[in-house]
Amino acid sequence: MGNLYDLKKAGLRCRIDKRSEKRGYKIRVAQMERIPYMLIVGKKRRNTNYIFVPAGESGDLSVLSVKQLLEVLRIEGIMGKF
Repeated sequence: MGNLYDLKKAGLRCRIDKRSEKRGYKIRVAQMERIPYMLIVGKKRRNTNYIFVPAGESGDLSVLSVKQLLEVLRIEGIMGKF
């Protein structure tokens, strides 16, 4: 998956959750584990350069390119923390 490679190349720790659980359940578990950023790449977006990013407590989904996400992380000062 190109998205994962691009994120790891940028220095981010990434993992893929391939469990057959529903998306909402996986998001709740990640929130309970205090994972700061979750990216959702479904079948439609798998071969594109766009990802879903749940936004904060509301869990609303934004669609960003990998490049846009990396820019947001740089602006927020997150890149150096990984």
